[in-house]
Amino acid sequence: EKKKYPARFFPNSLDGTHGGKFFPETPQFSANIDPENQGSWNMDLYDDAIVDFDSGLETLFDSLEASGELDSTLIIISSDHGRNSSTIQRLPLIIHLPIGTSRVVTTKNTQHVDIAPTILDIIGQPQPSWMDAGRSVFAEDRPGNLVLSAGTKRAEDTSGKSRWTLKEEYFTPPFFQFDYMTAIDCDQYFKLDLEKLTWESGVVMGYAGTCSAQDYASKAEIRSVMINKLLEDGFEFDQESIPQIP
Repeated sequence: EKKKYPARFFPNSLDGTHGGKFFPETPQFSANIDPENQGSWNMDLYDDAIVDFDSGLETLFDSLEASGELDSTLIIISSDHGRNSSTIQRLPLIIHLPIGTSRVVTTKNTQHVDIAPTILDIIGQPQPSWMDAGRSVFAEDRPGNLVLSAGTKRAEDTSGKSRWTLKEEYFTPPFFQFDYMTAIDCDQYFKLDLEKLTWESGVVMGYAGTCSAQDYASKAEIRSVMINKLLEDGFEFDQESIPQIP
């Protein structure tokens, strides 16, 4: 018989933290706030959305434990981006392994393309040749590769219900809807503004590992990798327009 979980677990408690507006089901910090008239990124409503998410996870774990399936279940918890759509904040990657599964936790950077190879590793299946991107986070010889991402500053929530859209007038060449591209190298980040063609760099806060001099790519290598990724994805632009990283 198919088990039924409380309706509140799906889907609100899973995506309720996706801002910039929040509609928690059980207000604690936001008891005196009207969600229908909230501003963007109200932190009290955001905290209650996190409470909803945690409560949903508790329901899931309790239900699996009650059914006797928790010890044989693989659960992976992560997020698609940091708060305010940041691409330079560290994201959670929590893995509940089936009982009897032993793995060494890595302190090197990981990314979402690593999740599928990680699942295959856990269940003892080889990574297919076509899955050339990503590496199991438990691989002993895991390299510390650059983590690349791209984003936009043009997203708008026209509905007021966190339903994001992009205006068509922003879809112009050479980079169309993308406004920036980021590379994370160990505990450092390099962000290229694709509109102004300027660089920003800094330190990734909360990095848990250690970085030695030989771990870092050169600034020229980082620039080259980012340019090649844009070309690989079909963008047509003058490569010389991308300045050197200062």
